[in-house]
Amino acid sequence: MMLKPSEALELAKRLGIPIPPQTEEAPACVKADVPIPHKSDVGAVLCTYDQGELERAKKKMEERFGRVIVQKMVKGDLELLISSKEDEAFGRVLVLALGGLWASALKVSSVTACPFCKDSFLEVLDPTLLKVLKGRKRLDLECVFNVMEKLCNAEAKTFEINPLIVSEEGCWAVDVKVWL
Repeated sequence: MMLKPSEALELAKRLGIPIPPQTEEAPACVKADVPIPHKSDVGAVLCTYDQGELERAKKKMEERFGRVIVQKMVKGDLELLISSKEDEAFGRVLVLALGGLWASALKVSSVTACPFCKDSFLEVLDPTLLKVLKGRKRLDLECVFNVMEKLCNAEAKTFEINPLIVSEEGCWAVDVKVWL
């Protein structure tokens, strides 16, 4: 069973994973609070830059989907996908990949078993991912590793963050999906 976005975000917050705050001020993203795996594919997420646009987006989304979430728009230098999953053969595993639209386009990822060990993970990290992580501005990679560690402790069949937006000042789990 897939949780509604509001439930998944609350679970992430309880785990200590940073999420964008809810807001009523633009710029913001309006999301349908219904369990849809790929919200952007069905128009269930709209990002807005001014207050009038935000009010129109909320009304449109509420009419179409019912309940909505409005989150502050966060900016960063990199989008990642981080997922933890209970695997029948290996137990809980973590996946790190390029996030957002790049996740399905490039299909570059690295997998590690839980519990998470940063040093061991860096040794097996996909060369493309390592180049992206090290080649960017000074990203807050400690925030990324902290999120990965927390996902190892998630009690869910699958717990996916895509994207995790990373900047110099931190990281934010923008879209969280949880299957129990």
